[in-house]
Amino acid sequence: MRALCVGLSVSYFIACFCGLSTVYTFGYWVPALLKEFDASNARAQVVVALMQSGFLLGGVFARPTLKRWSFQAVYAFGGAAASIVLLVVSFAPNLACTYAVFIAGCGLQWAWLASSVLIQRHLPMKVATRCSAFASTGSGFGTIAWSAAAREMLPRGGWRNSFR
Repeated sequence: MRALCVGLSVSYFIACFCGLSTVYTFGYWVPALLKEFDASNARAQVVVALMQSGFLLGGVFARPTLKRWSFQAVYAFGGAAASIVLLVVSFAPNLACTYAVFIAGCGLQWAWLASSVLIQRHLPMKVATRCSAFASTGSGFGTIAWSAAAREMLPRGGWRNSFR
């Protein structure tokens, strides 16, 4: 039981660390997008809105996927989709191509949802509450880490290299 609790908590912590914190700190790159694509603030903010909308609506797509495939497959696919899309977006020739971050948001939601559901599904309520509380701290730690990393990476390599 203890190994299960630790394993599920760590997977959820990682999903919060990577998923939620990426969505929370994504706006940090907006000034770089404005500068490179010579776009209006409103058009650049659409990129952030699409990332957040993808994260929100990703749950709609994740539920039937979780019923059809295993939780591990959905977790892995979500992480892979987010990583691949952020890599592809880093080669975007124009601002409209960066709108694909909607898919990255969906992928981050898939990984987050798969890991959070597993805790509730396999652990008693008292233990699940404690494990979920611990794992949710990943979003706070991730937000601190990603914002610090972005602050260092953006001036050194630009937004494209920081996405890679």
